[in-house]
Amino acid sequence: MWILQDIHTYLVISFVVMCAWLFKALYKKCRDGLEKGINDIKNSIEELEERKLTTERHLENLRREMEEVTQSIEKAVQEAEDEAKRITEQSAILISNAIEQKQDEYKREIEKIRTGLYSELQRRVSELIIKEIGHKLQDAKIDRNFQNIGIDNAITKLEILSERHGK
Repeated sequence: MWILQDIHTYLVISFVVMCAWLFKALYKKCRDGLEKGINDIKNSIEELEERKLTTERHLENLRREMEEVTQSIEKAVQEAEDEAKRITEQSAILISNAIEQKQDEYKREIEKIRTGLYSELQRRVSELIIKEIGHKLQDAKIDRNFQNIGIDNAITKLEILSERHGK
């Protein structure tokens, strides 16, 4: 029995040693795997932090560029508005000058036409008066005194017309 006890002892000791050895091997493997996983995670975190910093720097550069572009656009828009205002003002001045010139030309043309019409009217009225005087002198065959009165009336009418034309 003693031998059975020794075998049991031997088996128990062998089992404990085997369990210890298995535990040590598995623990080492698990520890190595965990350390490798932890190191991989640390490396990934470091890489992500580097990417984050790079991304933040890139984002800051983009913000600055965007501000510069915005300022450039605002400046270009302001310059365009100023140029449009200047062109509009110049156009208004040119149009105003052209209108004034045309109005002056029309006034001169109207004055020429008015002068021509007055001259034509005065000439025709003078012709009519002369015809009327001639008809009256021929039709009436009156004495010299009456003729002088008719001539004086005709001269008075001519003077009235010339005064009107002078105004």
